[in-house]
Amino acid sequence: MFDIQRLLKSGACASALCLGASMAMAGEGNQIYILQQSPLGIDGNNTLNVDQSAATGSTVAGAFGAEARTTPALQDGIDNTGQINISGADGQVVFLQEGIDNDATVSLSSALGMAFLQQDGNDNVATLTVDPLGYSGAIQQIGNGNRGGLTVSGKGASGTLVQNGNNNAMDMTVGGMGATVSYTFNGNNMAPAGTGPVVISNGGSVTITQTQMQ
Repeated sequence: MFDIQRLLKSGACASALCLGASMAMAGEGNQIYILQQSPLGIDGNNTLNVDQSAATGSTVAGAFGAEARTTPALQDGIDNTGQINISGADGQVVFLQEGIDNDATVSLSSALGMAFLQQDGNDNVATLTVDPLGYSGAIQQIGNGNRGGLTVSGKGASGTLVQNGNNNAMDMTVGGMGATVSYTFNGNNMAPAGTGPVVISNGGSVTITQTQMQ
């Protein structure tokens, strides 16, 4: 399993180097590295749509920072769908999708923002949004039939949603200046009793882990 927090920190160091860059127009200096493949070389019918037209200096890859050039974003499997929309300056998106019938949407509009989305399994659905004031967001789904949504909207806020197992469902919103929130599910068929949580923490760190008892 990826260490998401380590990856985000490494990407933050790389982003800081971009602050001294000269002014660029929208659509300039964007980079994308993608590998699409399917089992045994058959037609996998994978689809990845990327819109960087409103961004400058943005990157889509399979790793943050200097490793982006040698680590492409990945779609590996059959009938997977991805949509990535980036606006603003120097945003970074890591996108890793493996399995069958996965669906993922990433929207990053934060300058120097980072987004990480990984799906490893079948029939997972994820929607990740990092708003203009947010700093970073990450969704990781390891298993089948998971449904996850994360919106990071607080100034300088970070959010992480991890679903390990099958048929888990969660929508989460992270707000509050400088908030850092991590929510992890370990198990199957886990979902909130009502709507998903809205976590607001000014400058604080909140870590929630739910593990299904066997």
